[in-house]
Amino acid sequence: MKLVLSIIIVLMCSCSEKKDAAERVGEQLANDEVTSVSAGDKKMKAAIKEARETVGDFIKVLNSNDSSFHDLSIKVPLEDGEEVEHVWLDQVKLEGDSFSGIIANDLKMVKNFKMGQSVTYKKNEITDWMYIKEGVVHGNITLKAMFHAMDPEEVKVIKKMMGWRE
Repeated sequence: MKLVLSIIIVLMCSCSEKKDAAERVGEQLANDEVTSVSAGDKKMKAAIKEARETVGDFIKVLNSNDSSFHDLSIKVPLEDGEEVEHVWLDQVKLEGDSFSGIIANDLKMVKNFKMGQSVTYKKNEITDWMYIKEGVVHGNITLKAMFHAMDPEEVKVIKKMMGWRE
């Protein structure tokens, strides 16, 4: 099964070598590109496991109603036959043990869902979570799991954009 992760930035770039890392990352962000990852990728499996184990941290923030937290999102796997595309949901709500939210990405592989559509997933089905506080992205564990396959200069740019230290 092919696993496609919709991430904030593309990991592999086919752009011209003349462009610097910031330009490449900017283009990737603007194009809402996706990156394929093997369903058996150990780093990604570990990241998803960690996201599920730490979702309680996200829930505390979600339930806090603290306006200093913003852009609260969860990542979920959308399926269409053999295709699986992991996308971010915004406008996230928690009811019982299920999250609901609105698909926030343009879909590239999965055709039976669309951006803006509302979907619901159990807490144990999410594949990542994130929020921003004081300019720092918290969570987004699956992105970090892909750094090993990225150009080191692009990783530096992404970390700076996310407010993460080197």
